[in-house]
Amino acid sequence: MTARPAGAAPDGYLLALDAGTGGCRAALFTADGRPAALARRDWSHPADAGIPGSQSFDTAGNWALICACIREVLAAMPRPAAVLAVGCSSMGGGLVLYDRAGRELWACVNGDARAGQEAAAMLADGTAAELYRRGGGWISLSAPPRLAWVRRHEPDRWAAAARLSMIADWIVFRLTGMLVTEASIGSTSGIFDLGRRAWSPEIMTLCGLKTALFPEVVEAGTVVGRVSGAASRQTGLPPGTPVAAGGLDTARLAPADAWTWAQWQPPFPSPPTAGTGEQARAVQEAAAYSTRLTAGLISEMPGLGAWHTVILTGGAARSTLWPQILADVLGGPVSVPDHVESAALGAAVLAGRGAGVLLPGAAADDKSGAGRESPGPGRVAYPSPAGQQAYDLLYERWATCRRGTSPRGP
Repeated sequence: MTARPAGAAPDGYLLALDAGTGGCRAALFTADGRPAALARRDWSHPADAGIPGSQSFDTAGNWALICACIREVLAAMPRPAAVLAVGCSSMGGGLVLYDRAGRELWACVNGDARAGQEAAAMLADGTAAELYRRGGGWISLSAPPRLAWVRRHEPDRWAAAARLSMIADWIVFRLTGMLVTEASIGSTSGIFDLGRRAWSPEIMTLCGLKTALFPEVVEAGTVVGRVSGAASRQTGLPPGTPVAAGGLDTARLAPADAWTWAQWQPPFPSPPTAGTGEQARAVQEAAAYSTRLTAGLISEMPGLGAWHTVILTGGAARSTLWPQILADVLGGPVSVPDHVESAALGAAVLAGRGAGVLLPGAAADDKSGAGRESPGPGRVAYPSPAGQQAYDLLYERWATCRRGTSPRGP
């Protein structure tokens, strides 16, 4: 056996599986963080028939898409890919209910808005305020009203429900047969105690939820289990490959996201007075405004100061318009790296650390992820004077409207 130089990356790859709002991806990285192969599949979340606002998550169909992505990246390697570990990440907020045999009963994605009446009732009786105080989850996108909807409208399914998970946890479960909840993903449920980084017994009691529904909580990077024989046959991954809980695919600083500030029920009149393109741009602008708000919150935190660099990654980075809007709203350059799959890279790094694969140059106690190669510089969007001036005025109008909205806003 040839000795590997000290600090050199082990032979093999880290595989990241990321389930986003618009699609799933499988990304292979070398053990020192360089991208090796990427496969993507778009998916949609159709409404359940006759249920306004619903966005279902097709567990069978979407698992097939994830498996196809895995097989594609494995086939892209010139020789059979040695996968050292797998990490799983996803959008927050999506839910899966299981029966006692571990079969999926019901699932929805983060944008599911079917539970409007249940959310309104929780606002009216003060439950929403208590949920927000304890768990930080805003009522329109959190689990309690959605679970109340299932209990009210799907009583047979509710009676059969034995366990609950978020979507990243569901991927781990499909691969290993082990059901746990990673803390950052769990925090998007609205049933978490953020201070304790655990499910909240108080919220369970308040909402009439059985404690048996909720799985053990683990931290990101924990190796939960290993690829099962069934999952190996479906994905092409070797049985026994370590699988680690990844993490939420976006930062969660207060509930500051475009959909929260936009009041989620898409803020357009019906029938719409603007075309599809104008509506799409309005959503992009709302995201940029919430980013500016979040940047202000970050700059006020002790020891952090003003931000200096903005890097746009993920699905939004594939747009040419969105980075420019963000640059104009923020009043500074926005960099889009060559490799924009940051959530996947994070999941891969966590998987590597959980499996004991250290990145070259990173000390064992270094939690920052330093030592891996940074993405290439890609392209940069610079603010235009006219755009910046216009968005300064529009942002102030947006901020004023947000402060004056109904109690649905935080």
